[in-house]
Amino acid sequence: MANTTIETTSSMSVNPRERRETLPCRARFMGLEQKARIASLSGVEGGLRSGAALAHSVWLANGNGAAVTVVVEGVTIQMINGYPTAAVNGIGNALAPGTVQGGNGKYTIAIAGTQANFNLTGAPLTGGAACQVQYIQSAAVNVPPVINPPVTGGC
Repeated sequence: MANTTIETTSSMSVNPRERRETLPCRARFMGLEQKARIASLSGVEGGLRSGAALAHSVWLANGNGAAVTVVVEGVTIQMINGYPTAAVNGIGNALAPGTVQGGNGKYTIAIAGTQANFNLTGAPLTGGAACQVQYIQSAAVNVPPVINPPVTGGC
């Protein structure tokens, strides 16, 4: 039987014997923050895959293989080899507005050459491990980018 916050507080202050019965219920909620961060990373991974595929589809539909940009819903996306570049104005623009930090985004992008690491803002980064998803831009025409599974050690 679940207790409300008021019931738990009341039983703790009124009857100490009931306190032993109510406190173990809180253990069920431990670890939810970490699970939520991992779920968020999985969502971004799916967004990266969808965004890259959508931008590639628009690039193909335009019929101009030399195009270095496509416009999707009014947003310009930088392209390389028919897929978004590993940059804020590339794959970062292919994601939903507000995903990437530039205001109140939930992720920051760390660019390293042809790689873009999407790091979850506010993750505890336990033991120096990351809480991120990595996008590696396309290496050749019509070769899809590599989107590595989320790294969750620091979530």
